[in-house]
Amino acid sequence: MTVDSPFFKTLSLAAILALVAGMLFLPTGRAVASEVKWIEDTSNPVYDPPTHRAYYPCVLYDPNQFSGHGSSYYYKMWYGGYVYEPGATHNEAVTYSNDGVNWTAPVELQGITTKGANIDVDPGGYHAKVLYIPGGYGAGPYYYKIWYWDTAVSIYGINAMRTADSADGVNWVNDQPLTQDATYPLVDNVGTPWNRGTYGPACVLYNPSATNTGNNPFNYTFTMYYDATTGGLEVMGLAYSANGNHWARYHEPPYEDAPVLDHGPAGSWDSAFASYGTVVPNANGEWHMWYSGGQSAVHEGIGYATSPDGINWTKDPYNPALHISDGVPWRNVRTYTPSVIYSPTQFDGHGGATLLKMWFTGRTGSNYTVGYAERTNIIPVGPTRKYKTIQSAIDKAFPGDILEVDPGTYNESLRVYKSLTIRSVAGADSTFIDGTGLAGSGLPAFAGSLRSLVAVVPPDSSGSPYSFRIEGFTIRNSERMGVGANAN
Repeated sequence: MTVDSPFFKTLSLAAILALVAGMLFLPTGRAVASEVKWIEDTSNPVYDPPTHRAYYPCVLYDPNQFSGHGSSYYYKMWYGGYVYEPGATHNEAVTYSNDGVNWTAPVELQGITTKGANIDVDPGGYHAKVLYIPGGYGAGPYYYKIWYWDTAVSIYGINAMRTADSADGVNWVNDQPLTQDATYPLVDNVGTPWNRGTYGPACVLYNPSATNTGNNPFNYTFTMYYDATTGGLEVMGLAYSANGNHWARYHEPPYEDAPVLDHGPAGSWDSAFASYGTVVPNANGEWHMWYSGGQSAVHEGIGYATSPDGINWTKDPYNPALHISDGVPWRNVRTYTPSVIYSPTQFDGHGGATLLKMWFTGRTGSNYTVGYAERTNIIPVGPTRKYKTIQSAIDKAFPGDILEVDPGTYNESLRVYKSLTIRSVAGADSTFIDGTGLAGSGLPAFAGSLRSLVAVVPPDSSGSPYSFRIEGFTIRNSERMGVGANAN
């Protein structure tokens, strides 16, 4: 068989053998969450300043080292709790890194509301979220915009959130409270609704091509997931803005007056709190959210949720991803505030090569620090694993992942539609993909008669070629004119 298509040229020999055996090219949809498992850095916490707290990190990455707009590093982390000497003011600060693990001495932010000497009592601002806008905006021009919680005022008003602009990420101007739409307010201190008050922003997204019209929140220049509270429970609301200063709450059904991420039901790990986190849009065909949650406080763990549109969220049934009960000493009192970055280029050689990186707050005793974790690309599959079928792991994998399959017989047909390696742990003598009983009832067919257990779906006209490898299996009872096919 001669294969001239650029798509087929990227396939391994084993995949081409499967194609020869006959297979169906079928489009496939994904309605399940991508697999994300975190591996914590062995040196955690990676940021532990000796004189002050470090918590609520907001980390940004730029492969151009922020193009001279402020200090030239690949990573910048803003955080709360900074104090430059004993008895001085607590404030937001920024620190820099070229690998996401080793950080410079902090630089205190200037021009935004500061805290007093007693961080637990004196008023001021923290819980900051920062965006970097490479093309600049405004009359500055400015390249950074910050949103944060102002503890100097009541949480039961929109004034509890402020914003400012900066050319370098350190020196800020135009510091001002947010304003809100009168009809669809973010904060509604009437009675005790879910959004009676707020402790600040959770995540802010930027759309450079926004039309700033309609009710789709992502058609606006800025979209914000924000903390909303009754004064006790905490959840996450959604709002949108054309300029980042004046906001309207998302209010389409069924969220006319409801959070887009609610706390869990009674008895669940996040039964009272679900807030403070990061949203990664449109990665691997879906939206991803990591959030803080708990039963008695918001700092008990980190959960994961996915969405097809950034509005309707489904929490992972295997939550929490990280928790204070994990037995990790440096974060056994608090584990929360995840700041997650997605890089389809795996961070371009700047630090660990992975698709997703996370920084988050940990606390033991009175010490607040920042830890780091990377997503692993190894997905175990087997009868005792989270993914008991190979296809379920394929559906949840990111491109480039490696599926490691335990010994056994997998009575299923596979549809592969992304770059993956599927390999057995024990080899072809003990790991089988078997078509027994599948013919005519779900086994992919080609030309109405030839059937294959491994169908590799080509990309559509707008897709890029991808590579697929399967190794260490015996594929049996797959039909090609009645002859079985093996791949080893």
